[in-house]
Amino acid sequence: MTSANDVNNISELDEIIGEPEDSRAGFVPQGYVPPTKVNQISLDTVFSSLHAGISDFKKGAFVSTFFGAAYFIMGLLLMVFLLVTESYSLIFPFTAGFLLIGPIAAIGLYEISRRIETGEQVGWDVLGAFKRHGVTHVFLYGFVLAFMLIVWLVVARVIYALNFGYNPLYFAQMDLSSLIEEAFTARGLVFLFVGNAFGAVLAGTVFSISVVGVPYLHDKPVDFMTAIMTSVHAVAKNPWPMFVWGVMVAGIVAVSALLFFFPLIITLPIIGHATWHLYRQTVVPNDEA
Repeated sequence: MTSANDVNNISELDEIIGEPEDSRAGFVPQGYVPPTKVNQISLDTVFSSLHAGISDFKKGAFVSTFFGAAYFIMGLLLMVFLLVTESYSLIFPFTAGFLLIGPIAAIGLYEISRRIETGEQVGWDVLGAFKRHGVTHVFLYGFVLAFMLIVWLVVARVIYALNFGYNPLYFAQMDLSSLIEEAFTARGLVFLFVGNAFGAVLAGTVFSISVVGVPYLHDKPVDFMTAIMTSVHAVAKNPWPMFVWGVMVAGIVAVSALLFFFPLIITLPIIGHATWHLYRQTVVPNDEA
């Protein structure tokens, strides 16, 4: 039990060091940053963000299209490489893997939308947008996403080998009817179920840590772990709207891939701009709270 003398001694010590007695209860460590506020959003927010993304694409069409064209060319060259090297079993994993690195590839598009929002001029200097707050945390974010892509490719190759052996020409030697028939065999169904289930989990993880995290990292001088946790918080607080947005993005990219990536010239910039607006309506940075 604390005596009256003990209380007096504590008060005297506070007076000596110049600290009020009641300040200890509200002590905040130096450098402490409060958690970023995350808004509750609805499906209307998702669709309004998409509409705003289309508007930004129209305003910065020439520069925005450059990013889409670059992504299209990368996808096309990758597809040609896989065909030439007869790496047919990696065509689908690499195509799906485009979703995993997309958030980092869209940083220039976030910068275009940011400048349109603030009334700044949009020019070719957006190509250096990744250096806006330094490259360290952007690199770390990119490393995490690239690691996820590598994990996906390795696991996809293992799943393929366990079901069909290490023969990359297995499917290439089939006609369409044989391919469809193979898909409904026991091993075909296992391959499709396990592969798509693992891919969905991995894609969901990447989406959760990056959907508003990368735009936040670009917008404000925060570290990549803060950006990741904020993004996860945003998804956890708004599961249904974020799920719908994720499905929309996956659907758009899938259709674009079926058309040899050509639509990405337009669809990728729109997705990037829309993601920026989704971030702006979901996350309230500490300096704006």
